[in-house]
Amino acid sequence: MSCQQYFSPFPCLLRIVLVFLLKNLKAINMTVSFYIVIQIYKISIQLFGCILSEKIFREEKSYMIISSYFENDSVKIGWIQHDLYGEVLIGMYQLAKQLYRQGEGIVGITTQLTKDSWDKNDFDHRTLQYLHDMIAAQFRYEFIFHKCEGPLFHTFDNSSEEKESVSLLWKEFYPKELERLVKKYPFIARLILTAATYLNPDERGIEAEEDIFNLLSKEYQFKH
Repeated sequence: MSCQQYFSPFPCLLRIVLVFLLKNLKAINMTVSFYIVIQIYKISIQLFGCILSEKIFREEKSYMIISSYFENDSVKIGWIQHDLYGEVLIGMYQLAKQLYRQGEGIVGITTQLTKDSWDKNDFDHRTLQYLHDMIAAQFRYEFIFHKCEGPLFHTFDNSSEEKESVSLLWKEFYPKELERLVKKYPFIARLILTAATYLNPDERGIEAEEDIFNLLSKEYQFKH
């Protein structure tokens, strides 16, 4: 039986209680709240034989970090990307999975990573947040310095038409940029899949996140 099957119907109440406590740790006694969370967590593992924490944390709202990465960076465009964060992040993950499996097909193998991630369609957004935010910054950088066709950011008027135009351009840009990275660094598809599949405290996922950070920090030189 899969973890998803364990979530219906009894664990729904358990999940609601846990999410409430996680959202309100600062509002109530933190020590007591944390103790309750841990105890419920332990009981859930004993009763259902699977870890519920990943599903719970994924129900929390996820946000893109709005930051200035270079001179004249556009916060307005950043907020448009922020509103598309979940959709784009999942798209990046799915594309990386596709490219990785294409590589396996070429050499005629199926790795353990593919087996472990085969039915995995959700993950902790924080594992790939740096990947997303750096590609998002590159999108803004290229348009500001007129390296791509499209509206110039210094004329962006924040109208609904402009927002829609920029949204479409952003959704067209990120797959091409990720494919460019994979062509330049074929192993990055494996790193992305590893980071999203083996969550902290798994050393494989931690190392993959660190490798992604180090690689992209060198690739995108505009980063402060």
